[in-house]
Order: sequence, then C-alpha cells, then structure tokens
Amino acid sequence: GVGFDAMSQRVYPEGQLASQVLGFVDAEGKGKYGFEQANDDKLRGTDGVLKTVTDIRSVPLTIGRTNINQPAKNGTNMVLTIDRNIQTRVEQALVDGAKRSGATDVSAVVMNPQNGQVLAMANLPTYDPSNLKTIKSVAALNNNTITTPYEPGSDIKTFTVATGIDKGVITPQTTYHNTDSIKVDDITIGNASKGQTGNITMQHALNWSLNTGMVTVAQRLGNGSYITRQARDTMYDYFHKRFRLGQLTGVELAGEAKGNIVSPTQQQG
Repeated sequence: GVGFDAMSQRVYPEGQLASQVLGFVDAEGKGKYGFEQANDDKLRGTDGVLKTVTDIRSVPLTIGRTNINQPAKNGTNMVLTIDRNIQTRVEQALVDGAKRSGATDVSAVVMNPQNGQVLAMANLPTYDPSNLKTIKSVAALNNNTITTPYEPGSDIKTFTVATGIDKGVITPQTTYHNTDSIKVDDITIGNASKGQTGNITMQHALNWSLNTGMVTVAQRLGNGSYITRQARDTMYDYFHKRFRLGQLTGVELAGEAKGNIVSPTQQQG
C-alpha cells in the first residue's frame, strides 16, 4: 500500500534577512550557526514514542500492558529582539555602502542604549538559508560582528574619558594645553584632527577625537606627567573588568569570540 509520514521542516520566509543571526537547520534537524545552534536544545523539542500492538491494517490497539505512548513535545517558542524593519534597513545600507566604498566585508550592529537589546545585526557577505547551494564561501555563514575581533579604534576614547572621570582625575570641563602632538617615552603621538590647539576641555578633546587628550588622561591617572604602571593597571581594570572588553557578552549566538585586550604584564611586538 501507499502511506504518508508526517515530518517537520524549517522554512525561511524572509530569505537571507538576518540569516547570520538566525542560522539554519541541517538535514538531520540540528541547528547550525547563529541562534539556531546556540539554542538547539530548546528549539528542537522531544520526539514522541509509540510502541503498541497493531491490527492487520497497522492501526494501534489501545489494549496491551506493554504499550508505550509518549507524546512528542514541541520546542520552546523564542522571540528575538531583532526589529525586522531596522534589520531590513541596515542590510540595505550595508549593500549600498559596500558599493560606494568597494568594501568586500561589511558589518553593523544596532542596539538600544537603554537596555542593550540588539535591534539589528548584519554582515556582508551573507547567504540565503533556504538555498544553501548558492553559498560560494563558508565565510558567508559567519556572523563577523561576534566571531571576528576588531580593533575598536577611536571608540576606545569614550572608555578612556569615562575612566578618568570615574577616578576623579578629570571632568568634562577639565582643560589641557593641546599642541597637536605629545610624547610617550620615545614615541610622538599626533592628532588626526589638526588645528584644535591651545587650552581646550576634555569634552572638546573627545568631540574631536584628539589623541593628545587621551594621553593626558592616562598621564593624570599616573603621576600627572607620565603613564605609570599604576595608570596602566587602572586602565586595564576599567577596560577589562568593568567595561568587559576582552570578555564574552553572553549573546545567545554560536561562535562568539571574546577578543583580546593587552594587560600591563603582556609583552607586545
């Protein structure tokens, strides 16, 4: 005779939208990459078990001491903080930006600063989980926003100023004399934004991303004119232990890398 077996299959009605966040389910029903892999045990559910005597038509009989009937349990329903509209706009912005700049790898994250919720997270290249055969490189599966460490660049200045304010060595209105360059040991550090010279506030230095202002904060965490070991220890304590740089965030996505922050005892070079 002819019969039918009921089976479940993951579908992706939005195509590649947020694909690197979501991940996908393989042919065996296992979550791969992204949220699917990180929460596979919750999303998967439990298969049911039916062991019983049947009649000639394979219809289970309800009688029998050895019967086993354990209903299947559905997986947990889980809702992400991703905003579909914002995610769509961000993904299109990455495509447009890559075309303008000629970049081959682009990433973006949009968060709610009030509660830390991730509203959008996207990368290029990306992929369509409903058509895995079109993937040209396994790199497209990776969510680079969490798997690939990047140098923070001048974003780190925010943490430097915050450390100085919290330790009481500066305020936003504290002034220093800027000459567009400053020496640290035998290295001269200059500003990318030239011309903001004279006595300026730390707020102004942060607004214009002035390297001289950040070195001044580090010096004042030390003895006032030199970045001492104590100053380095203080900055490491704040950056690593308080701002949690170099630590896992705990985002519910597979493959998160914690990055690296150099401690005062590590040798560089």
